[in-house]
Amino acid sequence: MNVASTLRNIQRDSGPIYQAAFSYRQTSILVAATILVAVFLPAFVRFAWSIASDSRVVADISLLLVPTTLFGTFAFAGGLLLFRYITSFSIFLTIDREGVRYGDRHVPWTDVRSFIGRRGRRSRVFQLVLRERGQLISGRRLETSDGLTEVELTELMATLELVIAPSYAHLSFRPSR
Repeated sequence: MNVASTLRNIQRDSGPIYQAAFSYRQTSILVAATILVAVFLPAFVRFAWSIASDSRVVADISLLLVPTTLFGTFAFAGGLLLFRYITSFSIFLTIDREGVRYGDRHVPWTDVRSFIGRRGRRSRVFQLVLRERGQLISGRRLETSDGLTEVELTELMATLELVIAPSYAHLSFRPSR
């Protein structure tokens, strides 16, 4: 991504400034989903069966409800991750002149307080973080599968500073923190 060529392209058309995606089709997702399902689904079934088949006092059954609910929640989360892995589900990120879209959620630039880059899980790449107005502490991580190198992040922030910042004076673009 070259800033000069990017600016020429942006001036010619109103297309996206940056696009990326987070894909659930990753080995780490498959491993996590498999562990969650393999460990918690049998425990959930065992506890649910004991509640359904046992005629204990109500106090004993209520003690079984807590672990059954927890095991069911973790088994559901694993199943959802496994489903998203199998179907190659992806969440798309688009940054354009109107704002930022991540998945189904669109945040217009008027609602954005700052836009920064942070080192991701892999220390070589950066992930984007969107802070909305009204948020006090943390921001929304915009995870993508590939992330950005330090050079790409710097160029993206420079492009956003030149194209978006003049129209929205309240915005803060920072390459890294």
